[in-house]
Amino acid sequence: MRLFLDRNTAPSIANALACLLADRGWSVLAHDDDPRFTPTTPDPEWIAALHADPVETVVLSRDTRIIRNKVNIAAFAQTGLTIFECEPAWSHASYFPLAAGLVAALPGILKAVSDQRGPTVYKLQFNGRITKLCDTKALGSKT
Repeated sequence: MRLFLDRNTAPSIANALACLLADRGWSVLAHDDDPRFTPTTPDPEWIAALHADPVETVVLSRDTRIIRNKVNIAAFAQTGLTIFECEPAWSHASYFPLAAGLVAALPGILKAVSDQRGPTVYKLQFNGRITKLCDTKALGSKT
């Protein structure tokens, strides 16, 4: 399994999470560390590329509008990737509170992924609470 952090999270935080998840069999990849992507790569392009990878990938996005954009909704629905969308409070967190919050959220993220039955959309609150929003394929009915 791989956790992919979109371009709204610093690669150094991805590296810290990678250290913590390595013994659980997970890898972590930051958008900015993936040579296939630039800072301006459109979301549907990296979503499709992650889907095509042989590694099962879970997306963690601090873009609070990522599943409100019709093009992104269609891309996620088509690929069936699991996504954790962070609530707006995450976008206002400074570096160390953000890193600490993501580390604290890891056990819940791992549990949600292990308990899920198919690709799922989750909302990750800043207090670490995780809410299942819908199956990823159900996003297609919102376009």
